[in-house]
Amino acid sequence: MANVLVDTSVWVDFFRGTPSTAAASLDQLLEEKRVVICGTVELELLQGAKAGEKAMLEDLLTALPYVESQRVDFQTAGELLNGLRVKGFQIPASDGLIAALCARHQLSVLTLDKHFDYFHHIKKKSLADDFRKPPRAVLWEIPELLWFLFPVRFRA
Repeated sequence: MANVLVDTSVWVDFFRGTPSTAAASLDQLLEEKRVVICGTVELELLQGAKAGEKAMLEDLLTALPYVESQRVDFQTAGELLNGLRVKGFQIPASDGLIAALCARHQLSVLTLDKHFDYFHHIKKKSLADDFRKPPRAVLWEIPELLWFLFPVRFRA
């Protein structure tokens, strides 16, 4: 069952081909067929692709399940980001949209992005193999945060 939206930061680490916790986590999730993609991540990956990488990247991205953005996702992201801005945190709109998509589809997000650290009520699972070092890749359980911040919209 595909249930993890992988953020651009992890894909970049994966495509660089250097051994890392993030790349290993993504490789495992791909083998388990648990990865989904969204427009925001696809846009960022295509934006950064070199000429020789584009065809391979497009083949990979079209093979993955795709999560469509809807108006409600943008509204939710706006509310979430506004709440964080009022508290003094400036988070990129792309991260807010990813969080909103994950909430609506009950997905987790795998990311290296420190902006997700500001979502304090998200349950996180370490994917590190070596427990002596802090994990680089973190699997965030996004829906818990949005249910906490916006309980009316996300009631089951």
